[in-house]
Amino acid sequence: HAIEPIQEFNDYLTKKFQNLPNIKIHKFGILDETKKVTISKLDAGSSIFERKEGAIKELICIKSMSEFMKIEKLDQIDLLYINIEGSEYQLLNHMIENDLIKNVKYLQIQFHNYLENAVLERKKIRRILKRTHVCKFNFPFIWERWDRI
Repeated sequence: HAIEPIQEFNDYLTKKFQNLPNIKIHKFGILDETKKVTISKLDAGSSIFERKEGAIKELICIKSMSEFMKIEKLDQIDLLYINIEGSEYQLLNHMIENDLIKNVKYLQIQFHNYLENAVLERKKIRRILKRTHVCKFNFPFIWERWDRI
């Protein structure tokens, strides 16, 4: 499953993987609740948070991770690659609160530090992740990987 809410990037992925029927491209984002939001299109730094750089805005659909897993009948995720420009805190807290984090074998996370309380939120999430996962590498606010225990 590839998740890409921005039309231009979704079109690219759809075309790239059109001959691979085992890859499913979804045109929405994943967070803690189902809703519509505006995203600032900044190439690899697109975000639902206002950015100083400014950008073209696009209305996108978001689904909650719990709803997505239920609809797709996912009881395990082998690899969850999270690079969602500041929204990782919402997503991970949702997964922890709904006991979904234990269903993820490997997590690769890019935490972003431009949000208020990012350092404390990351610390809190890492402390909770240690209950179900072990950190295999950690480059703070660059990349880290967690493997389920």
